[in-house]
Amino acid sequence: MIVRSVIPDRHGYALGSVHEGPTTDATPIVSRWGGWYVTGNAAGQSHMGNVKSPALSHEVGNARQYLAKGSVKPGPGITSVARFFDTEDYLSSHSDAVALMVLTHQAHLHNLLTIANYEARIALHEEEARAISTAPGAHPESTLRRVKNSAEPVVRAMFFANEAPLAGAISGTSSFASEFMARGPRDGRGRSLRELNLERRLFKYRLSYLIYSEPFNALPEIVKSYIYQRFR
Repeated sequence: MIVRSVIPDRHGYALGSVHEGPTTDATPIVSRWGGWYVTGNAAGQSHMGNVKSPALSHEVGNARQYLAKGSVKPGPGITSVARFFDTEDYLSSHSDAVALMVLTHQAHLHNLLTIANYEARIALHEEEARAISTAPGAHPESTLRRVKNSAEPVVRAMFFANEAPLAGAISGTSSFASEFMARGPRDGRGRSLRELNLERRLFKYRLSYLIYSEPFNALPEIVKSYIYQRFR
């Protein structure tokens, strides 16, 4: 799954990326949502949502140079996408900023979980195929190194290690935030990893709610053991 931020032309085609690589929690708000409709308030923080360039693709060389020239201005804060098109055939007239932030986190972490799963399964298969002799329950260094290299990014993403700080409160225009937080699960003190902060960072607690997801539970035990060790 890929979440990108691009400069769209007047026809909706991407002229180029606003920043290198996919959008993640580490991407500052100012560089997010190019090519997206965005409803909500970013507390004065500019972003690239609701923006389209009047230029055609052949008029643009380097997208970031184009941005630096001020050719594209930050988009307006809006409460509904109905101002742009007829929303009757859609489930919602919102493209909620909070929902887009959660989507960014979830898509990026799901990709990392998939990579860690694949890499561990390949390493374990090769270990078995080569009939490497180790003590019961132990694994050769090559397997452990491969697991670490793919699982460490998962740990860092689940702890929001490189999350770009918010410069002000983010608010959406739908019931997404309240419905998302109500889903739990909760501990004995009523706390949930789904609780949002939205003032300085996305979530209140710095451990991803995706620890309760099926993709996380489906990780090979060797990967989960490494991740739990790093958590501790």
